[in-house]
Amino acid sequence: MASMWLFLIGFGAIFTTAGCGLAYMAYTNAPMLWIMAPVFLLVGLVVMFNGIFISGRKLETKFNGRQFKVIRSLFGIQLYSRHGSIEYANQFTLKSTMSSTEQGGLKTEYMAIYGKVIGKNVKLVEGIKGRKAGEAMLDRLKQELTL
Repeated sequence: MASMWLFLIGFGAIFTTAGCGLAYMAYTNAPMLWIMAPVFLLVGLVVMFNGIFISGRKLETKFNGRQFKVIRSLFGIQLYSRHGSIEYANQFTLKSTMSSTEQGGLKTEYMAIYGKVIGKNVKLVEGIKGRKAGEAMLDRLKQELTL
C-alpha cells in the first residue's frame, strides 16, 4: 500500500508542477495555455492530496473478549470511533475493497473484514493482500474469539 500513495503523491506533484509551469507561461505570453493550466493544476492537486490522505490514515481495532473498539485517525488525529460486540461468527463479512493489476498481468485483490453490529457494517481490518490471506485472517479472528 505504501507504493500506491507514493505513486499518487509523485504523479500529483508532476501534474501540479506542469500546471504551474503552464500557468506561468500563459501569464507571460501564451493566453491559449489558460485552458490547459487549470486542468493540469486541478488534476495534479486532487491526485496529490489523495495520496497524502491515504498515507496518513490509520484504522486501529482493539478487542477485549468479544467487545471491540475501532478508531479511525488521520495523521494521529482521531476522526471517529465505533464500538460493539461480536456474538456470532456470521456477523463477520470478508469483502474485496480494491484490486490492482501489475505489469505481468498479475491481479492483486485487497480485502477488508467487516463486523455487523446493530444493523451497521463496521470495518474491523483493512488492507489484507489477497483473498486467501483474508480468509485465513477471518478464520483466525473467529478462532481467537471462540465463535
